[in-house]
Amino acid sequence: MKINRVLVSVDGSHKSMAAVDYAGKIMSKENIRLTLFHVLMQRPETYLDFNMISSREDSSMLEEWSKKSGKYVEKFMSHAVHKLTQSGFSSNSVNVVSQNLETGYARDILKKAADNFDAVVVGRYGFSNLGNHVLGSITSKLAESIHKIPLIVVGTEVDAKKILIAFDGSVNSKRAVDYVGDFADKEDCQVLLLTIVRPLNTPILSHEQFFRQGYEKDWLDANTRKMAPIMAEMRKRLVSRGFNADRISETILKETQSRAEGIFSEARTQGFGTIVAGRKGLSDVSEFVMGRVTRKILFMGSDKAVWIV
Repeated sequence: MKINRVLVSVDGSHKSMAAVDYAGKIMSKENIRLTLFHVLMQRPETYLDFNMISSREDSSMLEEWSKKSGKYVEKFMSHAVHKLTQSGFSSNSVNVVSQNLETGYARDILKKAADNFDAVVVGRYGFSNLGNHVLGSITSKLAESIHKIPLIVVGTEVDAKKILIAFDGSVNSKRAVDYVGDFADKEDCQVLLLTIVRPLNTPILSHEQFFRQGYEKDWLDANTRKMAPIMAEMRKRLVSRGFNADRISETILKETQSRAEGIFSEARTQGFGTIVAGRKGLSDVSEFVMGRVTRKILFMGSDKAVWIV
């Protein structure tokens, strides 16, 4: 069994503790090793705003500030490790790493993630009070920069073990199924494989029904028949990895104009706290690091955990 290494980036905020809670609930206890990672500041970040040079009096206060910050981080990490061991992880499966800021928060996280980690978990935002629907600057940078491994962005009050996989038949969406199979704790997990087949008549150019009703129905039915066996195969992949077949369902939504809104609406209606999507879909445009559907889901899912695979 391959051991997967997951980096959980924390900044000491209760938002990042929510990311720790989520990792403890959703991650497999059998083959996952977690590393809690914190980037330490030696002085308040506001000192960097104007490249301020510390006076002798400042130096004394900054030294005291640094000591108190270090103690706070130690306490936070100890509490986080306790939560993870309470959730079923062994103490040997949880590692704690704190390092001084080197080049920048996001860049330091990226550098650490490149050290043979298989996924990164982070909260939607940290200490800022800009509202749940805002994505923090560091998380935004990570979403635009992490390409080769999954990024898991965790909102608040997430029902971790209800997982919706947005599936469109692309390579990345198949990879998303595999990552859920390899990373998620199978016990008590409920999984929904969701595909959306959009209609031909859209309101983009005209409100008129250009394609006749019979033709559009044939279009929707044909693509539904095309996707059904592929989704059945994805179901088999999950079962082969230990998921309970009775707790896996498949849904194909038709006549939904927006894929992102359809996915999010289904997650909200049925209470799915985790949404898993491929970083890019069938278009896979090389100029962009993330597909438009996944980008929309990420920004809409303030109260969800979104896996970008």
